[in-house]
Amino acid sequence: MTSNSPKSEVFLVRREALKQRINIKDAARDGEPERRGFFHDVYEGAGDDPAAVPWADLEPKAELVEWLANNKTSDGGITDGGGSGVRSLATDGGIKDGGGSRVRSLAIDGGAMKAIDIACGLGDHANLLAESGYETIGFDLVPKSIEWARARFPNSKARFEVADLFDLPNEWQGRFDLVYECYTIQALAPEIQLKAAKAIASLVAKNGILLNYTRVRQDGHAPKGPPFPLPPSIADCFADMGFELKSRKAFDLVKADGRKIPHHFDEWVKR
Repeated sequence: MTSNSPKSEVFLVRREALKQRINIKDAARDGEPERRGFFHDVYEGAGDDPAAVPWADLEPKAELVEWLANNKTSDGGITDGGGSGVRSLATDGGIKDGGGSRVRSLAIDGGAMKAIDIACGLGDHANLLAESGYETIGFDLVPKSIEWARARFPNSKARFEVADLFDLPNEWQGRFDLVYECYTIQALAPEIQLKAAKAIASLVAKNGILLNYTRVRQDGHAPKGPPFPLPPSIADCFADMGFELKSRKAFDLVKADGRKIPHHFDEWVKR
C-alpha cells in the first residue's frame, strides 16, 4: 500500500501527528458552534495531503456501498431491500409501488433520481452515488474541499458545489430522492445539531430516503468532542419531521487503541 492509502501504517502515523496540530487549532476557535473557521483551516492547511483531513477515508463507507447494492434494481430503481420492486422506477419516470401504481414524480425535470451528499469532503460518497445512477450533487462549505473533490474525480458525473448547510439554495428544498449524511451533524456543537438535522431533512422529497451515518451516545453522557456523538433526542429527531425509520444498523467501530465507538447507520423515509 502506498503512503496515501488510509489503511497504511505510514498514512496513519502521519495522520495522527497532523491531528494533534489540528486539535490545537480547533481548541483555539472555541465558541464557534458551526466550526466554519475550523473546517476552512483544515482544508486550507492540508495542501494536497489527505492525511491532514481527519475524516477523509478516501473510499466510501461500506454501509453505503452495501445499501446501494441491496436497493438497486435492474431497471435502475430502488427496491425495498427484499427485491420486491417497491419504489422501482415507473416507465413514465415516476416511482411505482409493489402493485405498479404511480406514487410520485421522481424529479422536477422528470429525469433520473436525484441524490445529494451533505458536506461531501473529498467526494468519495458523491461519486459513488453518481456511479450508482443518481443525478448527484455533492456540496461542502469549503471551496478547497470542492476543488479537491473535482480533481480526484475529474470524470465523475457528480456535480461538486460550494454551499452552506445553513443557507441552502431554495431550489434544493424537497428536491432529492436520496439524501446522504455522514458525520456532519456530529461535527457540530450540540446546541445546533437539531438545526443541522432540520436543514438536512428539508432537502428530502416526499417518499424520499435519508441515510444517516453517525456516532451515537446515551443520554446523560456528556460529549467531550468534537466530534459530538448524537444522543437519542437527535439521532431520532427525524421522526418528528415526518420521517419513518425503515432500518437501523447499530454497530461499533473499533479504533487502533481498542476503543469501541458506537455508531448508527439509519434509513429514514419521508412520508
